[in-house]
Amino acid sequence: MRAILAGVPGVGKSTVLDLVKGMVPDLEVYNLGDLMLDEAVRRGLVSSRDEIRSLEPEEILDLRRKALSRVRGTKVILDTHLSVRTSSGFLPGVTQEVLNIFKPHLILVREDEPRVIASRRSLDRLTGSRTGRDVESEEDIAEHQEVNRAIAFACSVLTGCPVRILRGDAGSVASEIARLMG
Repeated sequence: MRAILAGVPGVGKSTVLDLVKGMVPDLEVYNLGDLMLDEAVRRGLVSSRDEIRSLEPEEILDLRRKALSRVRGTKVILDTHLSVRTSSGFLPGVTQEVLNIFKPHLILVREDEPRVIASRRSLDRLTGSRTGRDVESEEDIAEHQEVNRAIAFACSVLTGCPVRILRGDAGSVASEIARLMG
């Protein structure tokens, strides 16, 4: 089983995946942004993950290709973003090329109330864990989640794999993912 887990920044993907890893011991989890950051730092392009969004779209696509070439395994979750807000609009995080390389069996979309996400992001900034994130209004977060849903279903049309929208507390979402990943 190969699944994509996506959601807007601050929705709690990493928290959920930490729980899932404890429930499914043979699961491989790859964070596409971290893999891209490793490559971008190696090339001297950026020093932090949030700076990747400021690169030219062609550079981002090339970093993504290189990162995907490092993903291995048969029971895998790819932690990524379906879309990335840039200065010129939304850039798809999962393209047809990503789908062709990764070959997902399932697309999981983690969502939460925009006010909850905004609160998590504020806490991240206060604690210094993610200082480079843009500040977005609750309306912007809601719009981003809508864009993600549209991209998820477009990916489903291209691959034939189902989309599962995941809402709720981290523990129940993690249990659902663990069940699906079997």
